[in-house]
Amino acid sequence: MENTLDNLQLEKQKRKKLLLFIGKFLLIVIAYYSIVLFLSEELFAPYVNATAYLSSLLIRLFYDSVTVSGNFIGSGTSFISLSFGCEGTEPLVIFIAAMVGFPIAAKQKLMPTIAGVGILYFLNLIRVLGLFIVNSTFPSIFVEVHEIYFPILFIMFAFVQFFISLKWSLKNTQK
Repeated sequence: MENTLDNLQLEKQKRKKLLLFIGKFLLIVIAYYSIVLFLSEELFAPYVNATAYLSSLLIRLFYDSVTVSGNFIGSGTSFISLSFGCEGTEPLVIFIAAMVGFPIAAKQKLMPTIAGVGILYFLNLIRVLGLFIVNSTFPSIFVEVHEIYFPILFIMFAFVQFFISLKWSLKNTQK
């Protein structure tokens, strides 16, 4: 009888942790989209422009005379423009929300979260490079790659990064 009661209490604790995780995750994602919805896109221009500039550094490894002007990146007859919503913040927010929401101490997940954000941001720069290459080489499939394949791939990277960072965080709790 006591064993059954212990199991019920354990299940209740697990359910509570799961609900807290989902609640924190949703709160962060909703807060992000609320900020995006209600604030001017001009507030995000420095971030978008910095992402364009950093992406251009990678593009320069493959293309000559790359120019950057604000959110526009060009070389020869090919150019792309980054705009808020297409610059890769959603997977970063999903990753951060999942890490913040996971029920372990903040100090155990701080470094894995910071490292994960850095890795995902770098992967986003590679995504922009890939989009530039697709636009330069196969412009007829650019929209499909930009709107379907790369977003799915990048969100999958965010989930993989979450599980890698979570494993690192949990290893830190055992020390």
